[in-house]
Amino acid sequence: MVEAAIWQDGLLDGNTANVNVTKRNDTEIYATTLGRVYLLEAATGKRLNSVYLGDHGAEPNREARLHSYQDSMLIVGCNGKVFGLHPTTLHKIWGPHDLKKGDGVVNVGVRMGVVYAACNGYIFTIERETGKRLASNGLSFMGDGEVRLAFFPNDFDYVAVGAGGYVKTLHLINLKDAFLFKL
Repeated sequence: MVEAAIWQDGLLDGNTANVNVTKRNDTEIYATTLGRVYLLEAATGKRLNSVYLGDHGAEPNREARLHSYQDSMLIVGCNGKVFGLHPTTLHKIWGPHDLKKGDGVVNVGVRMGVVYAACNGYIFTIERETGKRLASNGLSFMGDGEVRLAFFPNDFDYVAVGAGGYVKTLHLINLKDAFLFKL
């Protein structure tokens, strides 16, 4: 049996493309569309806060991807940039931090207090508290398209990245190449 939706909203200021949703806690969720982030009450869909991150670049590149970090900061990647936002007010703590390679979809993650942001064939590490860039890797052989990130649950030494028909593992600290696999 399929349950009916508790609530439904035509969300999000008329932006219907590329919606991403993630849980903040047991009562709230984050939703994103093109260049926008929303904090919503999970039970009712009531909008608690929202922020507009900018309108630069082509529409698919403005897709906002996010990572909630221990309820102290929301990390958002959007259009070749990365932001650190306050988790409830959605005010910018730092950013926008340009990721060197123009606009594009940005995938983000946090591991051991460090932000990982990947865009257009590059991956960067960024200090979570300040937004300062720490290291980068141009991901040779992987093209200049979208880069996906994966962290190993019980391994704190590597991050895996996927792009252009390849998977590469990198050392977490300095982003130096470890292994390369062609799919």
